[in-house]
Amino acid sequence: MTKLWIWLRQRPGLSNREKKVLLSRFGSVEKLYASALEDLSPMGLSEKAMAGLLDKNLTAAQAICNRCQSLGVGILTYADPGYPQALRAIGDSPLVLYWQGTLPDWSSFTAVGIVGTRKASAHAQQNARYMARELCQEGVAIVSGMAAGIDAWATAGALEVGGIAVGVLGCGIDIEYPASNHNLYTKMRRQGCLISEYPPGMRAQQWTFPERNRIISGLSSATLVVEAPQRSGALITAADAKKQGKLLFAMPGPEGYLCCAGSNELLTQGAIRAEKAQDILQHLPGFDKKRLDKTAPISYSVASEEVSAQALCILQVLESGPMTVDEVIVRSSLSSPRALMEITRLEMMGRIYRPDPLRVALKNT
Repeated sequence: MTKLWIWLRQRPGLSNREKKVLLSRFGSVEKLYASALEDLSPMGLSEKAMAGLLDKNLTAAQAICNRCQSLGVGILTYADPGYPQALRAIGDSPLVLYWQGTLPDWSSFTAVGIVGTRKASAHAQQNARYMARELCQEGVAIVSGMAAGIDAWATAGALEVGGIAVGVLGCGIDIEYPASNHNLYTKMRRQGCLISEYPPGMRAQQWTFPERNRIISGLSSATLVVEAPQRSGALITAADAKKQGKLLFAMPGPEGYLCCAGSNELLTQGAIRAEKAQDILQHLPGFDKKRLDKTAPISYSVASEEVSAQALCILQVLESGPMTVDEVIVRSSLSSPRALMEITRLEMMGRIYRPDPLRVALKNT
């Protein structure tokens, strides 16, 4: 029963690990909910935990269920078959997940978490985007935190090539944080999957982001830190990945640059150096290292400065101002693959640029 799982998730004085221990002892959430004082007394629980478990009021849990139904939010509990096995395997896995978009078949792909600083350099933004694109083109899913900076650029890169993108939120599933990522949230609800362990309406708090990070690494077979200064939240995700026994990668940055001091330090602490998708793929289960070694990396070089008729069409469309890639595709009447290829080429030529992860604009010369 879904509302019983929400009730258990709300019980104070108990960690997720402790709640899972209680579930194993009682055998089901229904039996735990039905437990009385004499059943709980031998468990050695704190007064706060005891009081919470003896409070059988389901009003709040039912209200959350009703709100989810009105918002079109799905609820996934720890007992559901569709709950991600990779996440189930970590000790403090969430008991309830709220989701929007398309819930993927978690067993059908390998996922890589891509994280980094919110105040990313332009070079790191493009690195995150291209790395996500290349990994997705090999069938890898991208998991990130929907934050500004590296998270947003990685997610946008995955969506560009029709890859599987999962965004893990540090707030309620109905809250777009940061608001500047509105277009990205809209596209994720249409093409990707947003998940959160927090019920609708819950605002982000300082402590929710570190909690969120363990889910990013938990869903992923490997985590890549693209760029992170020291004391970055991305380093918390890196620590979670190591704690969970997952692969950890970092992209090298120039020595002496504060923006990549934390990610560079990860490399000195044993993180694997990653500069292209093959550096990650060769370590993932199910990928043929010999085949990858023979595969040339995706090239974004420009053969000439000549602009094709299709590229010229895109430039003319953008004369009306910055717009999303989807809008460019619709207004240019080009196929998605052709439009994406021409947009990438125009970026490399310096004719257009990206003011944010989802929009392109003419570059003033």
